[in-house]
This record gives sequence, structure tokens and C-alpha cells, in this order.
Amino acid sequence: MKKIFATLILGTAVTLHIFASEPVRTAYFLDGYDFGHRLNPAIQSPRSYIALPVLGSTSLGIRSNLGISTFLYPSGDGRLVTFMNGSVSGEEFLKRLNKNNNVNADFSTGLLSLGFRGERGFTSVEANFKGSIGANLPRDLFAFAKNVGAAENYDISHIGMRGNAYVELAVGHSHKIGDRFTAGVKVKALFGGMDGRMDIENMKIRMAADEWSITSGGGSIRLSAPDGIQVPTYSESGNTPPAGGNGDMLDFSAFEFDFDPVEAFRRNGIKSFLGGFGAALDLGVSYELIDGLTLSASVLDLGFIKWKTALSARPSDKMWSFKGFDDISLDKDSENDLQQQFDHLFDDFSDMLMMQRNADERDGYVSALAATVSVGAEYELPFWRDLSVGGLFTSKMDGAYSWNEGRASLNLALGNWFGLSGSYALSTFGSGFGAAANLHSRIFSLYIGADSILARFTKPVIGGVVGLPVDHLNFGVHFGLVINLSRYKG
Repeated sequence: MKKIFATLILGTAVTLHIFASEPVRTAYFLDGYDFGHRLNPAIQSPRSYIALPVLGSTSLGIRSNLGISTFLYPSGDGRLVTFMNGSVSGEEFLKRLNKNNNVNADFSTGLLSLGFRGERGFTSVEANFKGSIGANLPRDLFAFAKNVGAAENYDISHIGMRGNAYVELAVGHSHKIGDRFTAGVKVKALFGGMDGRMDIENMKIRMAADEWSITSGGGSIRLSAPDGIQVPTYSESGNTPPAGGNGDMLDFSAFEFDFDPVEAFRRNGIKSFLGGFGAALDLGVSYELIDGLTLSASVLDLGFIKWKTALSARPSDKMWSFKGFDDISLDKDSENDLQQQFDHLFDDFSDMLMMQRNADERDGYVSALAATVSVGAEYELPFWRDLSVGGLFTSKMDGAYSWNEGRASLNLALGNWFGLSGSYALSTFGSGFGAAANLHSRIFSLYIGADSILARFTKPVIGGVVGLPVDHLNFGVHFGLVINLSRYKG
């Protein structure tokens, strides 16, 4: 199963250092920022503009309630060892975990963006590449791996992984109605590339005699990808199923992905690269309640994608036995390799699953986008109208991957050429400072911003130069260069 998800995110995870989520929220009140309409479609760019592919809009965002220090520990000889090392007590490791442990990375880059500013309105036309990768891992999964046999029962319900990638074509318009009210809407057509998700609603492990018995109920594995994926049953592969399994179960070890893009394009054209189609809607409003005080709200990504099915399976409804997690807690020098430990963990977890192929989803399945709701308020200080304070509440509605954030910011506008915002946020993933700056001239706008700035690192461990972040892994940065096509209209 690890190979399935590795294949799924291959075209997207390798770009994680280039692409990322929506523009940073610290820029919500940033003066002169051209992409405010991506955070709230009612926000109007101060100029007409054109943004070129990648250079015009590039960003990176990662959110987690875990940190690297959750899994790496200093040893007595100065080395770093993983949580599986015998020198790290189970109690010390498990107290750093949450009931549900999330890691999420959302990414997007602009393929092309155009903005047209009128007297009272603003229209945007753009194409963006978007995607996401995430995992939700319950504490008991790590407790089982770390302390096999320390308890009789383990509950690893709500374990899940997901990843997707798609292109959106969007047309938006905002219009000022009267002197104080502005409304905006953005319509999106979505073209799916790849999608995969695993959700196990209930899974419990119980010690029975000299082996573990596993029961599960509810959940599924779904995969949509270009032609060429094959996941046979044990009967089809000819391999022997694990104890308690049967020939109708999926054999993830025999997974194959044989995809020739040239031949696929020759045979079916662009359809060979499309996994689904969908649509979405962004809505936003802003209202100047009194002079200097503006309230705003938006809902983003109200929509769905219907994916074609390459694989659909569900957990077995029978109890089965499992032997594993008994050979990975080794005190060897190689144990400071965190990747190796997670590979072992993933392999054993894959063997622990018993999945039955579904025959009723060959026509495809529908997945909703993760909608984002934001409510903001900005007040221009009466003694200096170029200085303002802002507050922004954001809620991402995405099941087990949902999060909430409250952010306060201080914003400065220097004439029609420079904007600066600093922010502090409290969220599901902890707290942190952010900053954004925008240099905008008659010819171009250059901007950069970060929602959370990593502040604490371990001693250098990568090549003796780079340290690892100690706190929760929360980081978001956005930068780009936009060519302006008209004069500033603040």
C-alpha cells in the first residue's frame, strides 16, 4: 500500500518545495497586494495586472500538531536517535503525541493570472495548479509500535491518509455597491489529476493468546489516477494471503503502475491524464461599517470533483489475526534513520490491513473540496490612516484534517509603493508570528510573506550545517512578481 500512495503523490510531493497553499493569510490586509481576491473574492486589486507562470505566484505551506523533536531524541553520546530506540521511554515519547496527530501540506501555483481593474469593479481570470497531502495518525498506532504487549487493547480508529492534485480555471468579479459595500464571486472549473484517500473509521487490536486479533468496521480506500494502475487480489497475484485472509483480499505487495505518457496521449489524448472533473464557488463580502472600520467575510472552495475509479476497497468485516511490530525496535546505529523507522511502521501497518475490493464504484466517486471560511475586521487608526490593525478568523472544514486559526495583525502602508504587515496567530497547530511585505511600483509588484516563521532549531544535524525544527512544523511562505498594467487605485 505504501507504493500506491507513493505513486499517487509522486507528481505532487516532489514539487512540495516549489508549490504550496493559498496566499498567506498575513497578507489579507497587506496594502497593494494583488492576490487578496484568492483569500476573499470581494477584495479588489489596486491595479490591473498580469502574473506569469510560477514566477507570479509561488508558495509553500505545511501544518502539523507534531514537531521533529517528537520523533528524534538526543542520546548520551551526542547522536540523535528515533523514538523507537530503547533509550527513549514509551512514556516520554507518548506524552508528546496528541490523540489524533495531523500532518498537512497544501500547495498551489499560478499557471497564469490576469486582473482588470475598473471604476467600481475588479475582474480576475486565472489558472492554478493545486493539491494536498495529509495524514491523520492516532496515538495508539504509535503506542502499539513502540510498546508492543504493554497493553491488551489498542484503538487505532480514524486513521487516514489522502492526497490529490488538480488544475482549476477560475473567473471572478467583485463590485462596489454604493459607498461602503463590496460583493465578490468566483466560479471555478476543476480538472482532476490524481486522488487517493484511506479512511478507517473503526479498527481495534486485541491480544489473543500468542497473536493479535484485529476487528474493523467502516471506511474505505479509494484511488483515482491515470491508466496503468493494477492492484490484484491474492488469487490474481498467486501470492499467499496473511493468516486470517483469503484470496479475495487485495494484495498491495503486487501493486503495479505501468504508465507510458506518450502512448497514453496517442491513444486517448488529454483524457489519459485526467482523473475527474468538478466545479467550485468562492463567495465574499466587505462592508465599511463606519469610517475606517471594514468588516469582511468569505467562503472558499464550495465544490466537488467526481473522480474515475482506479481502485475502491473496504476493510474486511471479519476478525483476523496479525503478527508484526516485533522487529523494528532495535538498538542499532542505523536507528537514527527516521525514514527507515517510518518505512518499517508503514510496511507493518500495510500488512495489518485486510481490504476487500468494491465492485459498486466503477462509475466513480465524488469528493468535496475542503471549504474555508474567513471573517475579518480592519480598523485604520484615526491619528494615522496609513497604519491599521486587523483581526482574521479562519476555519478549514476538512473532516479529520480540519483546523481553526485566529490571527491579529498590524499593517502599514507607505504611499502607493510599499506595504508591510506583521501578525501573530493562535491555531489548532499552535502559535507563531508571520510577516508580509509588498513593494509595488508603476511597472511591477514584488511581494513575499510567511504565516509562521520557524524560530527554534536543533544543533546542526544535516551535513553539520542545518538543524531540525524543534516546535510544531507550521510554515507557510508566499512570494512572486506581478507586472502592473494600470495606475494604483487605493
